[in-house]
Formats: sequence, C-alpha cells, structure tokens
Amino acid sequence: MSLIRLLPARFHAVADYAVAAALIGVPLFVIKGSMLAVGVGVVVGVIVAVVSALTRYPLGLVKVLPFTVHSAGDYLAVALLVAAPFSLRFTRTDPHLTVFYIAAGLAVLVVSVITDYQYSPGPAPAQALPIRQDAPANPAAAVQPSPASQGSLARELDTAYQAAARQATAQQATAQQAAAKLVAAQQGAVEQIAAQKAAAKQAAAYQAAAEEAAAEQVAAEQAARTATEQAAAYQAWAEYAATARQAAAEHVTAEQVTEGN
Repeated sequence: MSLIRLLPARFHAVADYAVAAALIGVPLFVIKGSMLAVGVGVVVGVIVAVVSALTRYPLGLVKVLPFTVHSAGDYLAVALLVAAPFSLRFTRTDPHLTVFYIAAGLAVLVVSVITDYQYSPGPAPAQALPIRQDAPANPAAAVQPSPASQGSLARELDTAYQAAARQATAQQATAQQAAAKLVAAQQGAVEQIAAQKAAAKQAAAYQAAAEEAAAEQVAAEQAARTATEQAAAYQAWAEYAATARQAAAEHVTAEQVTEGN
C-alpha cells in the first residue's frame, strides 16, 4: 500500500538492500552497543535482506514473493525498528542505536509510502501461433484469459501469499527467540557480575577477619612477654628478700655469739 506511486521498483530494491546492509553493519562496526540492541539490528537486517532476495522485483534473486506482499514486510520492518528499543528497554542503555533504528524505520516508511507496488515482471515471449482464417469477430475476446487460467493465477497468488505469510511468521518467531536468548544472556551476565561482587565482598571480609586475628595474636604474644618479665622480676625480688633475711639472721647470730663471749 502506497500513497504516492512515485518510486519505481528498481530503486525500491536498491533501498531495501541498502537498509539491510546498514542495519547489519552499523550496529556491528560503527555504533557499538549491548548484545540485545545489536542483535535487533542484525536480525531485522537479515530479515529485510532475505525478503528482498525472495521478492519478485528487479533485484530479487529467487522471485517467489509478490511485490504487493513485500509491502507488508516493509511496514512490519518499520514497526519492529520503531518499537524494539522501547519494548526491549534499551533506550537508556543504547541511545545512539535507538535513534538510528527509529531513523531507519522512518526512512523505510517514507520509501514504502512513495513506492509503486504495482510492478510486475514483463511477460515471457510467446511462441508464434498459426494464423487462423476463422478469427473471432471481436479481437478483444481473443486476448482475454480463460476462466481456467484466471483461476490458476488466483490459486498461485493465494499459494504465494500463504507461503509468504508462513515465512514472515517463522522469521518473526526466530527474531523473538533470538531476542529472548539475548535477554537471557544479558540476565546471566548480570547475575555473574553480582556473584563476583558478592565473592569479592566475602573475600574482603575474610581478609579483615584474618588481619584482626593476627593483631589479636600479636597482642597475646606481647601480653605473654609482659607476664614473663613480671614473673622474672617477682622471682628476682623474692630471691633478694630471701638473701636479705638470711643475711639479717646471720648478723643477729653473730651478735649473740659476741655478747656470749
């Protein structure tokens, strides 16, 4: 669906591949961010490239997807690019990638609005048919497709549309799974960092306890040395007192002997 049928299919194809390359290359090599934010650009870019390669327009490779069905993929890419930063909550952690994705989504929207989606590849050259003399009187009736061919074309278009819808659903599921894995990986990294911080705090507590025990041991050793020194001093004083008492007793005995003589 487009409002102004201004842009030919070939230029739209060039824009598709340019957007896919930008969505893959810019997050990986230009604006670095978290795994979740980078994964959004890479996944959407791969989806855009695959859908473009399968589209039935000038630069399509396999050409199984009608260009009108391709337009739904364009608007889906716009919705994913604009909504992903807010739904996955990386607007604050990755502001530059958020701005880039929103700008890319708006650019895809502008290209989609002005594209002429009524492109159809040129018909294959028809084989020469013998000219019959009994041609119908109404030439317009001769070039009209038969009801059987119209029904076959309608069935082919319906089959292609259903295949494209299934492929878009599968790609969306793959993108959701990739986003869930990225969220789980980020959560695991956060938990691992928290565990490392807790282990560092516990190691610091153990070190502080060891230092306190060492200080207590030093204090105990100092107290033991002080007690030993005091005991030695008390023993020396006791020996000195005993010697003094013995000397006094000998002196008294000597005096008594002198007085007796």
